[in-house]
Amino acid sequence: MKKFTFSCVILGLLILGFGFAGNAQNFSARHKAAKAAKVPENLVVSKTDNGIGTKPPNVYVSSRSVLDDPSTMMTKYDLATNSSNQNRIYQFADGKIAATAQWSHQDGGWSDRGTGYNYFDGNAWGPPPTARIEDEKIGWPSIAPLGPNGEIVVSHSMLDGLKVCRRSTKGTGAWTQTILAGPPSAVDISWPRMVTNGPNHSHR
Repeated sequence: MKKFTFSCVILGLLILGFGFAGNAQNFSARHKAAKAAKVPENLVVSKTDNGIGTKPPNVYVSSRSVLDDPSTMMTKYDLATNSSNQNRIYQFADGKIAATAQWSHQDGGWSDRGTGYNYFDGNAWGPPPTARIEDEKIGWPSIAPLGPNGEIVVSHSMLDGLKVCRRSTKGTGAWTQTILAGPPSAVDISWPRMVTNGPNHSHR
């Protein structure tokens, strides 16, 4: 009986051993295949005469410049999102981009706070903004296309309701500014989220 039990234990260990060995070979083969797929053989690290290895070229990023994000604007206001970000950037069908931010250049008080705006015309971004687009202190802008070629930015005005800034040509021209007040018992509407849709983005 003891011999039979001992034989069963040995047999069990041998089966486990073969299983582990097979799995290790599988893992090794998978690892080698994945490595070969990611790094072509012609990119093996070469050695210089002094024995120091030279770095192979990066096959994933052809140039570091593609990682250098353009500086669209700078803000010093810390509570930029109020825990949930609005639509702050929009790429139009023609590839041009409008970008906004909760903008301020002050270190405290932030009386200059408003919408910072910048525009990508298909070739380059404009200069960083030096002032908000609104004529009063506002908060938390939300941007969308409006009409056949325009744009709209909605934020809250702190006192009167929603501040609505519109213009008929995206990226250029003066903003038309209006107030959309809430109901009499809640005139101030805060932290808006706004989108447009329908024909020519005429619904909002």
